[in-house]
Amino acid sequence: METHKYSIIAKFIYRFANIPVTLLLLLYFFLALFSPEKTWLNGLSIVVHALLIYFINSFYIKNYKYFPYKIEIDNEKMICSDFFMQSKILEIKLADITEITGGIFSNTPARPVYFTDTVNGVKIGVNPHLKHFNKLVTKVLSNVKQDVYNDVLTRIKDYSELNTKGTIKRKK
Repeated sequence: METHKYSIIAKFIYRFANIPVTLLLLLYFFLALFSPEKTWLNGLSIVVHALLIYFINSFYIKNYKYFPYKIEIDNEKMICSDFFMQSKILEIKLADITEITGGIFSNTPARPVYFTDTVNGVKIGVNPHLKHFNKLVTKVLSNVKQDVYNDVLTRIKDYSELNTKGTIKRKK
């Protein structure tokens, strides 16, 4: 059974980087909110900072929910543990994975890859900063059902064809 973990720096950033960023954004938010000058720029600043706080923290809440920091995998199952502030351990049979999305499978290589097991109602995310990320994805792809593998392969082929023609626009 292979074990995959994030480096200490990546683990720290994925768990705690939102705290100082949110505090700094809150400082600017309150400075704009209680500014003696009431101009439209203050209103714009309040809205922008509120949106930044919302989007950054929603990203981190999603990380806390879906991203294990330790993954053990063999040819039959994947054991996910070390979730943030949770002691849960999820065991996913690779044959039960029904969908693989995100990351290189959605033409956005820097974004996380999500493995969905609809049989047990489990969704796991893996960031590309995981040590030996490519080995993990390869192991999963080599052991999922053939129709899931074919779907992923078709999507990758479609994206690569569109990229070579220069007609694809990145999704945001």
